[in-house]
Amino acid sequence: MASYTIRYKVMITSYEENNNRSGGGGGGDDDEIGVSSLKRKRKEWSWWPGVGDDLNLGDTYRELTPFVKASGATILRTLSLQLFLASTTAFLGHSSVVPEVDLAAHQVLKQLYIVLSFAMDAIAIAAQQMVASSLSDKATTSQAEAEARVTADRILLWGACAGCLFALALLFEGDAAVRLLTSSPDVREAATPLVGRVLAPLQVVSSLVFVGDGILQGSQDFKYEAVAMIAASLFAGGSLLLADQGMKPEDYSALNVIWASIALLQFFRLGAFVNRYFVNGPLCDNSEEGAPASYVSKEDDGT
Repeated sequence: MASYTIRYKVMITSYEENNNRSGGGGGGDDDEIGVSSLKRKRKEWSWWPGVGDDLNLGDTYRELTPFVKASGATILRTLSLQLFLASTTAFLGHSSVVPEVDLAAHQVLKQLYIVLSFAMDAIAIAAQQMVASSLSDKATTSQAEAEARVTADRILLWGACAGCLFALALLFEGDAAVRLLTSSPDVREAATPLVGRVLAPLQVVSSLVFVGDGILQGSQDFKYEAVAMIAASLFAGGSLLLADQGMKPEDYSALNVIWASIALLQFFRLGAFVNRYFVNGPLCDNSEEGAPASYVSKEDDGT
């Protein structure tokens, strides 16, 4: 159902009316000034906030196109990731020999992973702003690319350092973290080995992936980021199908399989970022096209 926003503006016009009255007889000045304020309200409306009758649909469409494309790519990226994560839970629920224990252990591991991921997002969000600022502050595209590349390299280094710290923390205190989240001995027994074997080393890879996402978004490379996520989700999801078709549930640990698939997802995403960053992306040293069109200055486009 279509919804319309009606904006009302109230324009108040005030004026003063002077009413001079003179007293009868005598030489005194008995004038009294009476002042009354009358307010008139004029109601104006438009079908779009801030837009008057001169609405130009063509201009509005052109202005919204970059936003729609970036938002659409981000939605597809998020949707593909969430579908993959949902498939891991479904795989665990249907293929595990003891689904109650494995699902609980998976929740513990995923919670640890999510907490550390949010911590890395602080660097990734900063990467978006810093790369975008570097691309827009310089006079020419080549200068902008060089500055953005230096900024991105520095942020990647900080991301790798943070990932190593998180990995060391999980290696030495992973058992304590699991005990903090569950009191079940069976769940602890299932989850603790995967903390050191998968979750800890995955922090280094994931830190580079998350910071890489911020760099791609800062350089407005939303389409490539979405395509890479969709391909990674299909690749990792395919590994679950192969495991389900090729082996019997009693022959393998379903919990190990889904975390191996999550590791495959992150390695695929890291490979996609490395390809874009070093081979054919907008920040490559050998890129001839340079920064996105929105960052091309007047000096570069010949105007």
